[in-house]
Amino acid sequence: MTRDTKLGINDYWFVALIFLAALLGPIPFLGLIIYGAVAENSKVIKDGSKIAIILYAGVKIIQYVLDVVVYLVRCFDVSEYGLNGFYSFMNRVDYFIDGVFYGAILVFLVINVVKGLSVSSVSAQAVNPLLAAGIEKTEQEAAAKAAAPAAAPAQAEAPKKTPEVCPNCGKKLAEGVKFCAGCGTKIG
Repeated sequence: MTRDTKLGINDYWFVALIFLAALLGPIPFLGLIIYGAVAENSKVIKDGSKIAIILYAGVKIIQYVLDVVVYLVRCFDVSEYGLNGFYSFMNRVDYFIDGVFYGAILVFLVINVVKGLSVSSVSAQAVNPLLAAGIEKTEQEAAAKAAAPAAAPAQAEAPKKTPEVCPNCGKKLAEGVKFCAGCGTKIG
């Protein structure tokens, strides 16, 4: 089960924020990852951060390698228009990589939002501790009421038996009497 972060949101929502920050840029992205590593002690956040870093770094490495290829080709391009097809192709590859990256980020974002919704709907204590305490008290009262009728018939079935002799004078008592006929002592 997941827990709430120090920010007051559950772990999956925090991971969703990390993926959203990856779309916004490296500073908010790395800021949330560093915060999660330093301030939060959660396996969900650590695993989500690893996936986000691998995805982000992988795309950036591929983009930088392609940029180097384009710059090298430009260095050796002697004519101004000779390699327009190559540049057009490289632009399409770059757009494709960006599209795959944004698509993957959005998929992970949606997955973590859905997980966060399913976890937060279960946990009433995370939403309002007073409400959770009231629900718990009501459940305890209902359990006590359910147990009380079960115990009541057992008591009704076994009425108090009248002792055979008076504890004060020792005279034999009739069944169901409330006072001793000999000395007047209250019985039961």
